[in-house]
Amino acid sequence: MVIEKKTVMLEDLEEGSVLNHCDIESTSERKLLSGIQFNHCSFLIDDFTKTEILDCSFTHCEFSNFNFHKAILYRDTFSVCKFMGTNFIQSTFKDTTFTDCLMTYANFSEAKCTGVRFENKQNE
Repeated sequence: MVIEKKTVMLEDLEEGSVLNHCDIESTSERKLLSGIQFNHCSFLIDDFTKTEILDCSFTHCEFSNFNFHKAILYRDTFSVCKFMGTNFIQSTFKDTTFTDCLMTYANFSEAKCTGVRFENKQNE
């Protein structure tokens, strides 16, 4: 399902959804994202504490000053996203790739990282 230029609730998203230029909102404390593509999306929430993000891709999304405390991120890709001042304290990453992302002052204290790649392809 492709969704374009709408405001959507995170809880209503289904695996396999592709979102383009959407605003993402949530009313739930506990969040689970699985198998979703986010392209040029804006998140109207900034607290992803204990969120599970599995098999998702994010392109040109803004996460500056967001809170991913104790989040779980498995097999995700982030391309040209902003994470300035983002909190990843005690998060768990596995097979996650960050490509051409701005991560100034991002905090990975006590994060567990397995198979994580930080790539810079813009200068190649």
